[in-house]
Amino acid sequence: MDRDRLRAEVKELLVSGLRLDVRPADIADDAAIFGEGLGLDSIDALELVVLVEERFR
Repeated sequence: MDRDRLRAEVKELLVSGLRLDVRPADIADDAAIFGEGLGLDSIDALELVVLVEERFR
């Protein structure tokens, strides 16, 4: 899998898995996902880890 496709899939996981109110295409590659960026918290981080592990295992 190339890097562009990997970035796109991770953005999809973020949006669909964490039910974010943003389109994957609107997330910049260098966007901060915590705090001022997408506003995720530590619980979201744990959920994201599980989603990534399930998808890329």
